[in-house]
Amino acid sequence: MSRSSEKAREELVEAALRLFAERGYYGVTVRDVLEEADTHLSVLNYYFRSKDALYREALLRACEKASFSQKDREALLQLEPHRALYIVNLQLKIQDDRFL
Repeated sequence: MSRSSEKAREELVEAALRLFAERGYYGVTVRDVLEEADTHLSVLNYYFRSKDALYREALLRACEKASFSQKDREALLQLEPHRALYIVNLQLKIQDDRFL
């Protein structure tokens, strides 16, 4: 992947992560993510093909930040999106509070 290609993918994932954390899976549209990342549908389709695939990548990114094990990540991917996001957000909040 070229540097600009990596950057476009990264911006999509980070935008999705922010929006899913704020609004939940069902409160976010593909168009919302595209606007947040300032990119086009063709870019999203190239990397992810669907909102669900983008969600999975964003959830895995959040799991990395929250230091979830591989087993826990796999379990979270099996949950309804709103439950998985709640758990990850809760863990991230707990971690942030420890450093205050």
